[in-house]
Parts: sequence; structure tokens; C-alpha cells
Amino acid sequence: MVLAILGLATALLVARGIGPGPAVQARAAADAVAATLRDARGRAIRDDRFVTVAVDVAAHALRPTDAPPLPLPRALAIAGTPAIRFAPDGSSSGGQIALTGGGVRAVVSVDWLTGRVLRAAKP
Repeated sequence: MVLAILGLATALLVARGIGPGPAVQARAAADAVAATLRDARGRAIRDDRFVTVAVDVAAHALRPTDAPPLPLPRALAIAGTPAIRFAPDGSSSGGQIALTGGGVRAVVSVDWLTGRVLRAAKP
């Protein structure tokens, strides 16, 4: 009986098209941004070349060098450093990208000296 009720409730939610709210989207997008930046750093080290990740505010996307763009939800506001460049030694130009939605501000920071990528969400 309980499983039938849960199944019915899930079916109703899916039918209505209820998706994640802006706060959940901000956190998920910040995770994706952090992963894209870490991948760019890894490619810079592996390929012994500079890799840049540009923030395309108009297209609501990140554009890494030699990789497909990462589209971001249009419901989120994007702010921060226009481009972050990773060097072959793992260091970077540094900067941060902030995604805001649903009262949550998720920030992804890149340390200039180490190239380390950190993500933090603030209500």
C-alpha cells in the first residue's frame, strides 16, 4: 500500500513537470563549474599547455579551450572573473565564478598559486 502511494505521488510530480528549484540548480551548476575547471587544470598539466575557461555570460555557458561548452541554467545569475587560465605547472590566473538563484549564492574559486578549485554555497 505504501509503495503504491509513493508510486502515485511520484507519477503526479513527474506529470506536473516539477523540477529542481533555483537553489538546487545553483548548487548543481556550481558542482558542474568546479568539475569543468578541475578538468581544464588537469588537461593543462597533462598536455603541458595553457588551457583557458571563459565565462560567456550572454550564452549562459562556460567555454573551455578545446572542450565542449558547459551550458548553465538561465534561471541563475552569473558573475565573476571573465576567464580563468591554467598553466602547465597547475597554477592559474585565479578568480571566481558566482552562481545565484533561489536565495543561494554558490561560488567556485580558483587559487592563482596552486590552481586549486574550491566550491562554497552561501544562503
